[in-house]
Amino acid sequence: MADAPRASSSRSERAYYVYGVVPAGRAPAAPEGASGVDPRFPPRILAHGGIGAVVSEVSLDEFGEEALHANVARLQWLDAKVRAHEAVLELLLPGGVVPMRFSTIYRSEQHVTDMLEREQGALLRALEHVRGKREWGVKGLYAPDALAASIEESDEQARELRAEVEREPAGRAYLAR
Repeated sequence: MADAPRASSSRSERAYYVYGVVPAGRAPAAPEGASGVDPRFPPRILAHGGIGAVVSEVSLDEFGEEALHANVARLQWLDAKVRAHEAVLELLLPGGVVPMRFSTIYRSEQHVTDMLEREQGALLRALEHVRGKREWGVKGLYAPDALAASIEESDEQARELRAEVEREPAGRAYLAR
């Protein structure tokens, strides 16, 4: 997909933040319970051609190109906005959603509609791909020393490499490890 046109910073002007794309008609007109990245402007669905962009207005004072560049360096601001972005997407998951990158911003509703028109084929294929599927997160933890010991126990080549490293002087052994 093409990158979104970037809005320039200007006092009290607004732009449209896009969270993702949903199938029109299968999603509510607005994701209930979502406050969006700017709590003053709740998310809603802008439908076009069988698909809908989940959008909310944002102030360019906060989300214009220069302001956004400065704001993403502030971890507290970034954390709150990313969590709000994810919360909107979570509400849309059951009906199917193609998520957009954090801070996908268009200058006007017409620019969003133009994107939906231009990318309609790819977005419809992506929505079909995610239909009926669920998103799962998996987290794996391991103990590096225990993993290395297990590998060395079952692999002759790993044991030979360990012995080779141990014969090296301390500095070279560190780099070899």
